[in-house]
Amino acid sequence: LSKTDLLIWTGAQSTFREISGVDLYNLQIALKRSGVKHLLMNFWEISEADKNLIMKELYKNLGKGLSVSDALAKTESKMRKKLDPSSWAGFILIQ
Repeated sequence: LSKTDLLIWTGAQSTFREISGVDLYNLQIALKRSGVKHLLMNFWEISEADKNLIMKELYKNLGKGLSVSDALAKTESKMRKKLDPSSWAGFILIQ
C-alpha cells in the first residue's frame, strides 16, 4: 500500500457492525502507516446503482486533476441534486 493516494472502502458498513470504534481507529492508523494518503469509506449500505453513480462522478472529478477532498466535495454537491442524502452523506474522507 506504499504511496497509495486513495483507498476506497465501500463495503465498510458491514464491517462497522462487527468492529469497535477503537478497532476502526487502529485500522485507520495501520493504513496510514502503510502509506495510504486518503481513505474514503461509507458508513451505511447504499444501492449498487447509487454507489456506481457516486464513484463514477468521483473518478471523473479526480481525472480532472482535483485533489481528493475537492473531488469528493464536488461529487457530493452534484449528488445533492440527484440523490437522497441517505445515498451520499455516509461517505467520510480520512486524510
